[in-house]
Amino acid sequence: MGASCNFAGSAQGAVPGVSEQPGTSEPSGVQPGLPAGVSVTNNEQKNFLANEYVTTFRVVQRNMDKNVAYRRLNESRDKVLALLKKHSVGEKEYEFLSSSLEKKWSYIKGKRKYLGYEAAQEALVVFLGKPSADSLEFDLAGFPFIDNVRTRTRLKNADSLEVLVIQNACKKASTLADEYARSVGAEAGKVLSVEG
Repeated sequence: MGASCNFAGSAQGAVPGVSEQPGTSEPSGVQPGLPAGVSVTNNEQKNFLANEYVTTFRVVQRNMDKNVAYRRLNESRDKVLALLKKHSVGEKEYEFLSSSLEKKWSYIKGKRKYLGYEAAQEALVVFLGKPSADSLEFDLAGFPFIDNVRTRTRLKNADSLEVLVIQNACKKASTLADEYARSVGAEAGKVLSVEG
């Protein structure tokens, strides 16, 4: 996770025609007799370890009768709920997403064959540890109506952590801008850009 903050200032007391860029000895061109401009950029990088494991999967039932397919989907969801309870998963730690019911077809040698209805529902479960996620994955594999089981890692409160990185980048850039400005008897200007 990284951020960049750029400050600008007008160095009225600098050597005419020359302004130095932080981190480089190359001067930027300024016409003689005009105040030199100094742009200060600070890049901030911060690595965070993933602290959440999100297991996603599909509950699927197929039948020629759409009512039977949907009823079996509900029955299968109840079995999944019982399994989550067995794994001590709280109500705020899992979510059943939108369900779907659609006709399925196969195409063999240019001929279309009706396979019946497919009722499906996506679900996700959030764990704080990998062993718990692995254990649930193992048990889900024992259900014939479970599809596409996978676990990914993510960072909890990633947005607020990114804000902190940006704030640190701007704070350091502001300090550098003040130091450069004071060295020539000037004041730091405003923030030009912030990237995160």
